[in-house]
Amino acid sequence: MGSCTSILLRNNKNDPEAQKSKSIDKKIKADEKRLRSEVKVLLLGAGESGKSTILKQLRLIHASGFDVNERESFRIVVFSNIIMEMQTIFEAMQLLNITFENKENAQFVPLVQQVEQLKQREPYPISLLKPLSSLWADKGVQRVRDEANTIFWQPDYTPTDQDIVRCRAKTTGIIETTFHIGPLTYRMFDVGGQRIAISGYDQRLVEDKDANQMHESLMLFDNIYIFKKKILISPISKWFPDFEGDNHSYEQTVEYFKRRFQRLNQNDNKLLYIHYTDATDANLLQHVMEAVSDTILNENLNTLML
Repeated sequence: MGSCTSILLRNNKNDPEAQKSKSIDKKIKADEKRLRSEVKVLLLGAGESGKSTILKQLRLIHASGFDVNERESFRIVVFSNIIMEMQTIFEAMQLLNITFENKENAQFVPLVQQVEQLKQREPYPISLLKPLSSLWADKGVQRVRDEANTIFWQPDYTPTDQDIVRCRAKTTGIIETTFHIGPLTYRMFDVGGQRIAISGYDQRLVEDKDANQMHESLMLFDNIYIFKKKILISPISKWFPDFEGDNHSYEQTVEYFKRRFQRLNQNDNKLLYIHYTDATDANLLQHVMEAVSDTILNENLNTLML
């Protein structure tokens, strides 16, 4: 009798234990359904190959973009990029033994070298506007760049989507971005600090000065605009002697690197899809992600039909 009573109590919809068990079962089923429509994507590549830029573009295209607080953080990053670029120019001038065309600009070097990090909500220091403008003019920087420099120093400056996409901050740890394309939910992970930009064929890694960026990316696998400009002045064959095509031909050079990556795929069952894209080109990147999404959906359909 006691046993029957116990069973009846557990089956009673008012029994807390029965309700808790039912709630857990319901959550498990909901999680299973969600996971079936979720795709995890691991984004890998050499430093400065555009991983973080791709994540920012996808967030702008397929998610909610960036809120006010995030844009404030990027405003600080933009300022840091401006200062770091000018400091890098100073270093290059010393290495190449180049002096200022306007000798008076030399007085601004210590000012730029000693800039402190910007604080939250702090305007860009107005004391730097004219010195930086004068320095950039001295180096023959394009007029549009000078105009952009003035825009940055407006008191109400807020980074645009393109400012956010193009500004650079070192990625540390794992950055996760979630977005939706069609029926699928994508969780894309940017693993910061990892060591494939095709424009790195003649460059060394920041992490390892003895490692060629393209060689490193090829080992790891066991930005089109930059690449197109670079092959005009830095021949592929100098760094990859087995390349026998036209060093200035974009089509021949990218086809060469495509074959290099394809040869690394030793598993016939593992399909390799290669797309050429520019992380700062939202339209091009959107087409690539649509192709990736179609590929995933087709693979899932093929799996269900087996």
